[in-house]
Amino acid sequence: MNLSTLQPIVNVELDDGWSIGTSEMTSVYDWQSSEFVALPVGIKLSKLLAPK
Repeated sequence: MNLSTLQPIVNVELDDGWSIGTSEMTSVYDWQSSEFVALPVGIKLSKLLAPK
């Protein structure tokens, strides 16, 4: 097998402590069969809270 693995990490800060980004998106491409073996899609939304 001749595989390539790509794990993009993207996170964008939004207003008021919110952020959006990628989550668990490890893609695997098989060069011998010229196709993706794994192509997951994951998006996360999070909010940072300060203790009171």
